[in-house]
Amino acid sequence: EALRSRQFQAELDVLESRDPQFLESVGKVLSRAAKADRVTVLLQGATGSGKTHLARRFHSLSKRRERPFVTLDCGQASNADALAAELFGFSRKSGFTVDAAGRPGKALLADGGVLFIDEVNSMPLELQPRLLRLVESGRYSALGSGEEVRVDIQVIAATNEDLKLAVRERRFREDLYFRLSQITLSLTSLSERRADVVPLAERLLTSAARRFGLEHLHFSGDAMALLEN
Repeated sequence: EALRSRQFQAELDVLESRDPQFLESVGKVLSRAAKADRVTVLLQGATGSGKTHLARRFHSLSKRRERPFVTLDCGQASNADALAAELFGFSRKSGFTVDAAGRPGKALLADGGVLFIDEVNSMPLELQPRLLRLVESGRYSALGSGEEVRVDIQVIAATNEDLKLAVRERRFREDLYFRLSQITLSLTSLSERRADVVPLAERLLTSAARRFGLEHLHFSGDAMALLEN
C-alpha cells in the first residue's frame, strides 16, 4: 500500500501542481484515465488554464508515452478544407495543392499515440461527422482518396467554451460531444490556484534564464506578491 501511495504521488508530481483541490478534481482523475487502454478526455477551460500542458502530462503518464503526441489546432485553420487536409492528409491525386506526392495528416502521424485536438469547438459543423467516425472506429480516408485507413489513436480534446451550449445552439454535434467526453475535466484558471503561482513563476524564470544564458535571476518579494495577487 505504501509503494502504491508513493507511485501515485509521483504521478501527481508530474502534473506540477501544489493546489490540493486541483490535484483532487483533475490530477487524480487524469492519472487514472491515463492507465486505460483508450478513453476520450475532454478538457474544458479558458485560454491559458493549462489544457495543452495537461494533455502532454496525460501522454507522459499513459501506456503510449513512447509513441507520438500530435496536436491539431482547429482554431488555426482558415476553412473546413484546410482543416480536413491537416487532420486526414491528402492523396497525390487530390488536387488540394501542387504537392504531387500528397501528405499524411495528423491522424496518421499520431498512429499508436495521442492526438490532441485543441479548440475542438472551432471545428466546422460539416467536418464533425468525419471526426466522429475517426474517434469511434479509427477509420478515415485522405482527401482525394477512396482508400480507407485505420489508425490506433488516443484522443484528447480541448475547448475554451461550454460544448453543451454549442450543442444546444446546433453548432456542435451532440453525438460527437458525447463521444469526446467520456471523461470531462473542467479546469480552473490560475487565479483560482494560488498555490501554483509561485512555483510556476519560478520555473518560467529559470527556463528564460537558461535560454538567454543568464544566471542568478530571482523574483523580489514585491514582484512575487504582485503575481500572487
